[in-house]
Amino acid sequence: QLEWMGEQIRLVIETHPDYGQRKLSILDIGGGKGSLANYLGQAVDNVQVHVVDICAGAVANGAQKAKRLQLPVEFTLADAASTTIADVPAAVVVALHACGHLSDVALSESMDRRSVLVIAPCCFYSYPPSSLTPHC
Repeated sequence: QLEWMGEQIRLVIETHPDYGQRKLSILDIGGGKGSLANYLGQAVDNVQVHVVDICAGAVANGAQKAKRLQLPVEFTLADAASTTIADVPAAVVVALHACGHLSDVALSESMDRRSVLVIAPCCFYSYPPSSLTPHC
């Protein structure tokens, strides 16, 4: 899932009108310990990734790993649903396993910034396309 999501985001970044012109910012809503953010920091050139998460332990662990690997990833301890994070820039907003209301938060943050949104709610790969047929 991480590699699949990372590839989708890389494709979005590379088609952004400012790609190659400036460093693009990615905002990872509910990014936890930064598995996706750190992956993007390694796999996508010329980006700055910002992770916002409510879990202090996850944020600390992710920040430590990003620092150790010298990745362009910053972490902020905050509840994205109730805290203003408007000062965090984002050309692209991402959320992987955006449980419950977190999907709405990511959508709202993307709309407020007029950013591209790449989101995968919980269990996004649990139902293969053939199972999406309505069973009425």
